[in-house]
Amino acid sequence: MRERVFAIGLLWLISQLDVAAEVSVHWVGETAEARGVLLPSSTSDWGAFFTVHLDSVELAHGLIMPSMAGSYTLADRILTFRPKFPLQSGQRYRASYRVGEEPLVVARHEVARGKTVPTTTVAHLYPSAETLPQNLLKFYLHFSAPMSRGHIYDYIHLMDEAGQEVELPFLELDEELWDREMKRLTLFIDPGRIKRGVKPLEEIGPSLVEGKAFTLVIDAAWEDADGLPMVQRYKKAFRVGPVDRSVPDPKSWTREIPKVGSLGKLQLWFPEPMDHALSSRLIRVEDAKGQAVLGDVSMSEAEQVWALTPEGAWKAGDYRFRILSTLEDLSGNQIGKPFEVDIFEEIDDHGDPKTRWVDLPFTIPAS
Repeated sequence: MRERVFAIGLLWLISQLDVAAEVSVHWVGETAEARGVLLPSSTSDWGAFFTVHLDSVELAHGLIMPSMAGSYTLADRILTFRPKFPLQSGQRYRASYRVGEEPLVVARHEVARGKTVPTTTVAHLYPSAETLPQNLLKFYLHFSAPMSRGHIYDYIHLMDEAGQEVELPFLELDEELWDREMKRLTLFIDPGRIKRGVKPLEEIGPSLVEGKAFTLVIDAAWEDADGLPMVQRYKKAFRVGPVDRSVPDPKSWTREIPKVGSLGKLQLWFPEPMDHALSSRLIRVEDAKGQAVLGDVSMSEAEQVWALTPEGAWKAGDYRFRILSTLEDLSGNQIGKPFEVDIFEEIDDHGDPKTRWVDLPFTIPAS
C-alpha cells in the first residue's frame, strides 16, 4: 500500500504479509535542493533528519523517546528507512523529516489489527533446570508469536520465597534484546549484582541467594504484536545453588557416537547446563574434509545434552566437534575465560574479542 502525504511527502510502503515496513521520503515536484535542503552525503547521517517513532502516549506529552532502529538507503531521490523489527499490529507510527529550519514534515500510519482473541503464550524459558547458580547471567524467553516492544520490565518480576518482588534484579536496557522475529527475548541479570568488587553487589546484594527459592513471573497483560494480552500468566519456580566461577572444560565432555549408516543422534554431554542459545549456534560438526555435517540441533536434559540429527545417514570416517571458545555456561563463564575478568579485553584486527576454535575429534567405525 502506498500513501502520498505531502508535496514533499512521506510514503509508507507496507507489506501486509509480515507487517514489515519501509518508510520513504519522496521529493515530488520541487527537488529538495531547490528548497534549500542540504542532503547528507552518507546514509549513516540520515538518522539526524529522518526518524520513525511509535506514536505513543509519551510522544503526545512531549517526552523524548528513542527512534526505531533500522537501516537507510537513498536511490532515485527516494530515501527509504527499513525498521530492524516488524511493526506491531494495532499500533500507530509516526515518521518525521526535518526540512532545513522549517517545521517537521510528519506522516502517521496505523497498522491494522490481526487476530482478536488472545493466543500467545510463553512457549519456552531457558535455562530450564530446577536449580540455577547464584551468579546466573541470563534468561531466554521464547514466545509462541511475535511480541510488542517497550516497557517490557513492567511485565517481568522476580519474586523471592516470601512472595516479595526483588528490587531491580535485571539489566534494564533501552535497546531490548529481541531476535528479528520478536519471539525470543534475552533477559540479563544485572552484572553489577553478580561481579565481586562492584558497588551494587556490595551495597544491595545479589539478585539471587544460594539456598533460597525464587519465581520468575511473566504477566499476562504483556501485549503481543497484535496488541492482545497473553493467554495466561507464566511462572518458573527454581532454587538457587552455589556460585559457579569454573570455566567449561571440553576435555570433560562425553560423546555418544551413532552407528554407521544410521540417522541416529550424535550427542555431546556436559557436566553442567550450558547456555541454550549459544550452544545451538557455536557448536558444529565437520567431516575429515572440513565440510559441515548438516542436520537438526537440539538441547535436552536441562541443557546438559547437545545433539545433532543428520540430514543423511552417517558414513564411516573421522569427524570433529568444532566449538567456539565464546561458548558459555549459565554463569557466563567461557571456555578458558571466567565471567569475572577485566573489562578491557584483547581485541583482534576486526575489532572483536579474540576467540579460538576448540576441536574434539571422534571416529565412526565402519562396523
